[in-house]
Amino acid sequence: MPGFEIDIFVESPLPFDDLYRRASRAQIGSTDVPIAAIDDLIAMKRSTGRPRDVEDIDVLLRLKEKNERN
Repeated sequence: MPGFEIDIFVESPLPFDDLYRRASRAQIGSTDVPIAAIDDLIAMKRSTGRPRDVEDIDVLLRLKEKNERN
C-alpha cells in the first residue's frame, strides 16, 4: 500500500461518541475502520487553523457540494 498521512488527535476536537456514531465504515484488510463524516472532518480542520487544513476545507466543501448534487 502506498504511503499516506493521518492526523492523530491528543484531545478530541468534537465529542468522540458523536464522531463515532456519524462515521462511515471501510474494510481495510480484515479491519473495520471508522471514517469521519465529511461535516465532522470540516469542523475538525476548522478547529486547527493550520494553512494545510484551510486548503483541505476548500476541497472538502467542493466534494460535499458535488456529492449533494448527485
